[in-house]
Amino acid sequence: MSRSVATVVLASALVLLAMGGTASAGYDHLLAPTTECGRSQQTSPKPSADKQEAVMRCMHNYARKKVGKGPLAAQSKLTTSAGNKAVEVQKCRDADYNRNPHDCGPGNTWYHIGRAGYCYSAAGANVARGWGSPEDYAPTVRDTMRGWLNSETHRENILGQTSISSRFTQIGIGLVKGPVQGHTHGRTWAVHFARPKGC
Repeated sequence: MSRSVATVVLASALVLLAMGGTASAGYDHLLAPTTECGRSQQTSPKPSADKQEAVMRCMHNYARKKVGKGPLAAQSKLTTSAGNKAVEVQKCRDADYNRNPHDCGPGNTWYHIGRAGYCYSAAGANVARGWGSPEDYAPTVRDTMRGWLNSETHRENILGQTSISSRFTQIGIGLVKGPVQGHTHGRTWAVHFARPKGC
């Protein structure tokens, strides 16, 4: 069955055209198989935001395990900060998003993490947004994760491959389902990574 194109725009302003997973990308071996991590929820845009966030967290930890890294623990304050950032990124004009999506809205990633009451010794973020029409072709968890894994800076955050990201131990994920730049079936993601410290 032919599938329409879902567009995913990553934080680096890279545009990926996900053709329903038919084309293999360089880091697909780090994607959880569809027998794990939510199974069919990986490839459907229709589950609730909460369910898709849980699947995305599982996908992150699956990729980390494949490269010998420990799992990132879910953290409620990081989930709050990521959710707030996703709302800002969803509303961001294309020109601002393409310049630096982390600066969309009144506060950057670190502002939102601090505002949520989380004290950290290391922190980072990945964001993405995309759309499809009809809703069946909106970007899925798997589309978005594939995009991040095939973008060097996003992959480094996920896999802990830099001096800062190697210190991350916790994660919060926010997904907003709704219009993006006039496209009805949008998906906007923000992932906040961090290592806590005493306040």
